[in-house]
Amino acid sequence: MDQGLGYWATKREMISGDRLAIVNRHRRFTYREFNRRCNRLANALRDSGVRPGDRVSSLLQNGHEQLELIFAVAKLGAIFLPINFRLTVPEIEYIIEDSGARTFFYHDEFAHLAEGLQKVVHFDTIVYCGRSSSCDDDAEYEGLLAAASDEEINATVHPDDVALLMYTSGTTGRPKGAMLTHANHAANVGHTTQRLPIHADTVALGVAPMFHIGGTSVTVLPTLYQGGTVVTLPEFDAVKVLEATEKEKLTGLFCVPSMWQMIVDELEKKEYDLSSVEFLMTGAAPTPMNILKYFQARDLPIYEGFGSVVPEALACGCPVVSTRCPGGVTEALDGGRYGRLVAVGDARAMADAINAALEEAPARDKLIARGSSFSVDRSTDAYEELLISLTDSN
Repeated sequence: MDQGLGYWATKREMISGDRLAIVNRHRRFTYREFNRRCNRLANALRDSGVRPGDRVSSLLQNGHEQLELIFAVAKLGAIFLPINFRLTVPEIEYIIEDSGARTFFYHDEFAHLAEGLQKVVHFDTIVYCGRSSSCDDDAEYEGLLAAASDEEINATVHPDDVALLMYTSGTTGRPKGAMLTHANHAANVGHTTQRLPIHADTVALGVAPMFHIGGTSVTVLPTLYQGGTVVTLPEFDAVKVLEATEKEKLTGLFCVPSMWQMIVDELEKKEYDLSSVEFLMTGAAPTPMNILKYFQARDLPIYEGFGSVVPEALACGCPVVSTRCPGGVTEALDGGRYGRLVAVGDARAMADAINAALEEAPARDKLIARGSSFSVDRSTDAYEELLISLTDSN
């Protein structure tokens, strides 16, 4: 029995098959259409020799192809490997050889990388997906789906089986493949949807690269699990993001701080209708205060996330604070839309104020002290360490 990520698409066809699942360029897919396409791709992969545990790799821009691969490969019990298209041929060669991937999908934008890889790596199957910026029905990818069955694949998939393989950047050595299981994805969805307003009516943006955990797991997969709609853009452009927000009535957007800064710059030049937006999400780097203040002034809740690709753990906090004062501590509580200043002054006063605030709040809260962010759990030593760090900093 399929107990994994691939079953999400199957379930969604049964529950809400006529609801809109994916908006990609000029194409729109309901959950029924999306699941049938995933089934066709899964059957085509199985016919080509892909078996449970095999690695299927890609060099793709964001789009329906990447999402279909995530679910189709999961249905087979195989492992999907999205590769960073900003890497060089030797860097990608290492990842391919290290992972053992022998099936490869690519967009036309990365044809030069695909050509270089074929000279140094053996693939059993290579699939050309056309250009990400066009609707290429004649691409090899669409032909592959058209020739395959849309019947469900009844593979035995266990929660602890690996579903996704994402390679680290290799900052301190060779990149390492982080193995994310089907259970990892389920746990992440459960946690994320408790913290963020993601539901069946969510219309989420998918613009952060899906070769990165933030591009798949912050809003995209949780939205599909809940039966909402994902609007993908092949690459980031502030104007296109804001135009998509107006046109598609986006309710949730995830971007990294540098992207948010470009969006703020564009909003200061031209007015866009953001009335549909329910939440904004940021992460991967500290978010400058001017960005937080900009959106707070417009009554747009912006959340800050902290996590790791290795366990796929997203610590999605409360809406971030409105003010940071030198030597002060600002607290963000679940019960409030934005944070409130709890103390300014000497370290002991701040520590006492933090203690009192946490006694009133849920076990895990977001604190910002002296401009740094902490995720504090009173049941661990982290809380005491935070108080010590505050004392030491004065």
